[in-house]
Amino acid sequence: MKIKENTNTNTVPEVIEYFRHKAEDYDLVDLQCYWRLSDAILQHLFQTKVLDFLDKTSEGIRFFDAGAGTGRWSLNILDHYSNAKGKLVDLSESMLSVAEKKFRAKGFFDNITIQQDNLDSLDWQQFNGFNLAFSFHNVIGFVEQPARLIANMAKIIEPSGYVVILAPNLYHNVFF
Repeated sequence: MKIKENTNTNTVPEVIEYFRHKAEDYDLVDLQCYWRLSDAILQHLFQTKVLDFLDKTSEGIRFFDAGAGTGRWSLNILDHYSNAKGKLVDLSESMLSVAEKKFRAKGFFDNITIQQDNLDSLDWQQFNGFNLAFSFHNVIGFVEQPARLIANMAKIIEPSGYVVILAPNLYHNVFF
């Protein structure tokens, strides 16, 4: 795995600062009832409607995690599909540092590449060969142009692949 540093100066300092303080404790959401329920439902749908299908293809799962954070969902994929390969991109170096530690501890470090970068100004032409691109929870709310992010994600997947976006909903609002 190689970590590519962000050379783009067009980052959002408030977002970086926010997640710098949250990174080490971010995964404590796993201890909260709402998130355990939400994640269980999402995991079931993601697995049965997308991942199981992709795993049966000859190429297996090749994913792009847009706004990967601490790698919770990428790690979840590898926990169930250890032959999967992925690319994680996030704005926060602090969050990606936590992700790297988790992937090393689980022995999945060789299955992923991590890149700290801004999804709004990412050179999307450098990516291809994925059959899944996904972005979960708050990421879509942090980008400047959500429709452009989704269009770029669609460009990097193969015709039989999937783009999966999960945006905050009413229940997230009530929780917060």
